[in-house]
Amino acid sequence: MAVAFFVFGEALFGELTNYHPAIIFALYAPSIAGLIVIYRAGKLSGLKNILLKLIPQKRHLYWFPILFFMSAASVAITRIILIWLEVDLPQLDATFFELVISTLFVFIEEYGLIGGIFGWIGFMLPYMQKKLNSNIFAGLITGLVFAIWTLPAYLISSYEINTSFLLYCLQMMSFVLFHSYVFNVTKGNLSFFLFSFWMSATGGMIGLYYHEPPVQIIQIAVYTVAFVVVHVVSKAKKAHIKLQTFPECIEQGRGAS
Repeated sequence: MAVAFFVFGEALFGELTNYHPAIIFALYAPSIAGLIVIYRAGKLSGLKNILLKLIPQKRHLYWFPILFFMSAASVAITRIILIWLEVDLPQLDATFFELVISTLFVFIEEYGLIGGIFGWIGFMLPYMQKKLNSNIFAGLITGLVFAIWTLPAYLISSYEINTSFLLYCLQMMSFVLFHSYVFNVTKGNLSFFLFSFWMSATGGMIGLYYHEPPVQIIQIAVYTVAFVVVHVVSKAKKAHIKLQTFPECIEQGRGAS
């Protein structure tokens, strides 16, 4: 089945890479669909408010250093463990300035950031939270659907993906599950998910390690632990975190409650 799929796909579209128009459209399709649904639910006001949710409120800015530290620690831990396991790693010969520039280019090259944000996090996550009345189940389902959307890339030979699709599903589920708490605490702001997604993709993209199953397992562990910590802390403090639901979350912008 997989062979038939990528033979058909490449015969129809040619060699498929990140820069192929069909791939770019597919990666942006979730956000396009999400914005259409948001427009139907809230008209121009809904579109304006979802765009305003890309701007964080001052009182929520503390999440940026938290997420940066988490991502930096994850990258460092990943490389240390891979060295300990004697896994093959890229040769580090870039200067610090070159690494910074490469990190900035990751944001441009990682189409999935903007391509999925309005569909998966702007619409589906709050929609599922309303349907299920739970950020946990909503986060798991949203992450799973997010991952399944990328399945064709694993079936197309020219993509040459070395990661495990099953582990990628678990990665996205643990990642979105953790961020469902951040999403709700920041009243539906989207910038923190974008920032964290960007940071989590950086290690492999700038050549600190290869995207392979051992890296996936470590990242799953990091975000699962992060979820457990934030869940336990919120329970211990008896913090009532209001679920952001759709379409209520697009009635006001900038993460207002």
